Amino acid sequence: MSMKGLRLYGYLSATQILIGTFTFGGGYVVLPMMEKYYADKKRLLTRDELAEMAAIAQSSPGAIAVNLAALAGWRIAGLKGALVSATASLLPSLAILSVVSVCYESIAASPVAAHALQGMQAGVCAVILSCLTDLVLRMKKTSPLFYMGMIPAVFLASTALHIPVALILAGCCIVSGLKTALVHRKNRRSG
Repeated sequence: MSMKGLRLYGYLSATQILIGTFTFGGGYVVLPMMEKYYADKKRLLTRDELAEMAAIAQSSPGAIAVNLAALAGWRIAGLKGALVSATASLLPSLAILSVVSVCYESIAASPVAAHALQGMQAGVCAVILSCLTDLVLRMKKTSPLFYMGMIPAVFLASTALHIPVALILAGCCIVSGLKTALVHRKNRRSG
């Protein structure tokens, strides 16, 4: 393996360990940090590529943060990059959970730990809201009005109607597939 390859795998590992250590809440919380390290600093990926990967990671089974790390690693360095990134993204959680499981009783009874967790919840909410706003603004630039209209519809279906997320995702796929089929059919008739 070349020195350049080793540096790339080292960068993937270090970045994923850093992201895994300092992001609580998983999922979309890791996206801004991945954008900072992979898109802004090293230009290994673009923000749009990461947004597309986040959508794929969310719709795949497993933890979104690990799926996103694997997809980014794959895009940057192939199969080995995916394995390195996914493994590195798991190490901080594994270490933290190991310590917590050993000290669970003393941590669970600590008011300091309870307040720290409440503070982290507030921070995670702010980061998720920021990421959501960024994704919607990007989507607004590239997506037709039809798909922008799906955002409030899905929100209402989830929060007001309490429809399970799996059914909402399946419904969105079906509606999008039907719309694509209708547009394709219309284009074939006119062209």
